[in-house]
Amino acid sequence: MTTPTSVTLALALTFGLAAAARAQAVVIGTFHWQLQPFCSTLSLTVILEAGLYRLQGTETCAQDTTPRSVHGSAALDGQGRVLLTIDTPILQYSLEGTTIYAYLDLATLSGSWRDDGGRSGPLTPVAGPVAGTNARGSTGNAFVHVVSAENRINNITCFSHPLTDERSSAWILVTVNRGQATSIRPAVPSTFSVYLDNNGTGLPAPLDNNVWCISRDDNQPIPIGAAFNIRVTFD
Repeated sequence: MTTPTSVTLALALTFGLAAAARAQAVVIGTFHWQLQPFCSTLSLTVILEAGLYRLQGTETCAQDTTPRSVHGSAALDGQGRVLLTIDTPILQYSLEGTTIYAYLDLATLSGSWRDDGGRSGPLTPVAGPVAGTNARGSTGNAFVHVVSAENRINNITCFSHPLTDERSSAWILVTVNRGQATSIRPAVPSTFSVYLDNNGTGLPAPLDNNVWCISRDDNQPIPIGAAFNIRVTFD
């Protein structure tokens, strides 16, 4: 929903270059956006300086006592949208996710966001930090896939996971997980490939189509109980 505050920001972003010519730095105001589906909220002060839009503020949920400081920039794309690029501290459970990219529609100041850890969602204007326990980065961007009779067919094994489902452009890093000294997992004595299968895997739903799969390159069966570390690094 468009508010007087969002109208002020939209007008400032559209016509701000004229203001920049009259002043060295102009503080446009502080605005809040929720990084849905997380409670994490960007509270950003927009500063117009030397013809550039500079952002500084915090990323936090309402109950957090130590908000993360963030900074970045905004730029008009010539199509009625604003591109935000925001640098954040390293997340607790991941080395990825330190940069947020977002598009805002000037008419509504809502849009979408993604980070370099594979997370994404709607970007929604709010009145202030949103309460919740599911902060961005409270869960990691990696998981372990264990080969079973249900997810293996011959030399391939496929996986369904919220980090990878419906993300055809995801960047996925896969390594073999051999377990611990007290519980060694089977080896995979071959190189392997990772691909998105949209031609039908031969496995039961939800692994039957449009899922990421691992293929053993020597065409031999992947051992039941073998495991792979899956890390989504970009989407």
